[in-house]
Amino acid sequence: MSSTPRFFHPGPLTEPGLVIEGSEAHHAASSRRLKPGAEIEIFDGNGRARSGRVVKSAASRIEVRFSAPAETEPPPLRTLTICLSPPRGERMRFAVEKLSELGCGEVVPLLFRRSLDAGVRAATGKMEKWRRTAVEAAKQCGRNRLLRVARPIALPDALPLFESSESRIVLDLLGSEAALPAVVEQDAPAPGTVILVGPEGGITSDERSLIRDAGFRTARLFDYTLRIETAAVAAAAIWRSTFP
Repeated sequence: MSSTPRFFHPGPLTEPGLVIEGSEAHHAASSRRLKPGAEIEIFDGNGRARSGRVVKSAASRIEVRFSAPAETEPPPLRTLTICLSPPRGERMRFAVEKLSELGCGEVVPLLFRRSLDAGVRAATGKMEKWRRTAVEAAKQCGRNRLLRVARPIALPDALPLFESSESRIVLDLLGSEAALPAVVEQDAPAPGTVILVGPEGGITSDERSLIRDAGFRTARLFDYTLRIETAAVAAAAIWRSTFP
């Protein structure tokens, strides 16, 4: 991975230069201590990145002059959406970070009947923090497309949104003997995959029926219960290893 410092800016990256402000400028000037002449890379979160040099540096404002044309990362042939019941505390932030590193396209905080109250409160109060985590993860791993962090949504409202996804999978210990790698490989021609990860209290029988009626296939990771964030990251890693 390149050692050139990377910073996020929504663009456009078509002008000769741009100005970075806010938290990204503070990180560049105070944390990285970048001075005029320093080489940096700017990415816009939509697949484009461009190299340049710092022209002026202050605590809240960094002026950049581009030194090379923009490079565009080709769109992925297949996309992954992970829908998970939001775990409490920093565990959701961990999930967002690792799912970004694994190339997941979108994370949806999905509210089940047994979703823990603490997780639901976190899902409604930490959206900006999670989105910032996605930015930091993209900067670190060299990814130019940002992981999208959707707003929390209840399971019955979410299921119709995934009707166009060719591959729909729910992780459920009680519902299937099919292993997730086998299910993913069977759906290999599908360009879009959605994987649901339920709450720690489990998916209710009514929810299981709703999910099945929405066309989701059931798969299992292991024969024992995993934490929500562990299951989500493991599922993404299996998917990623199938579609590198």
